[in-house]
Amino acid sequence: MTSRMIIGRNNMAVVALQQGRHRDALGMLRTATMQLNELYQRGEDDDEKVVMRTGADGKARVSCRSLRSCDIGTSGPAQSSNVDDDCLSMFRRAIVLSRRETSLPVIASSVLYNLGLCEHVIGANLNISRKIVAALKFYKMSYQIIEENRHRCSFGDLLVLAVINNIADVSSTLQDSNKSRRWFKFLARILGVANSNSRSLPALDEADYAFFYMNAMLHDGEMLNVAAAA
Repeated sequence: MTSRMIIGRNNMAVVALQQGRHRDALGMLRTATMQLNELYQRGEDDDEKVVMRTGADGKARVSCRSLRSCDIGTSGPAQSSNVDDDCLSMFRRAIVLSRRETSLPVIASSVLYNLGLCEHVIGANLNISRKIVAALKFYKMSYQIIEENRHRCSFGDLLVLAVINNIADVSSTLQDSNKSRRWFKFLARILGVANSNSRSLPALDEADYAFFYMNAMLHDGEMLNVAAAA
């Protein structure tokens, strides 16, 4: 069993999510997490193989294999009539991994995010609170891996923002408004909502950037401030 096999299982799970086969996707992703755990226990961390390149300033940079987001739509079992209204701030896009990805932390964080998304969607569709709680657990595990390894490898803006956004959204669903507000404010700081000139813009597709930016504005109060000023 290798990291490439785990990537293949992750990407097959994304296809299953697109097709509305959420239970199948859940099984594939759970198997992928068990395989990842075996790799970690054996110490087979491929992160050392990540290619280095030199930037314009002459400093070495980690070359990050690009991650791709994939819309999984709104199809699902017994979907409630108001699920779309209740989940407007959920990022409903799964992470597709390149088969050339060599960083085990990036693979693990992506798989855990997708597992959280799968639980999130099932919980929202069927109004099952324990699934929402499970989604939060997996999102937080994904974020923990990002935090613990952010100086070793690049996770890409897409994955980082997706995890933060959905932690905030799940916290709101679980009626933990204080935690939800803090995570959305974190999202706003990364995107530079308060001051767009304060930092470089994340490297995202236009549609993904617009989604995160709108969420950050709405939950950071910027939209309300603009409306009041008008």
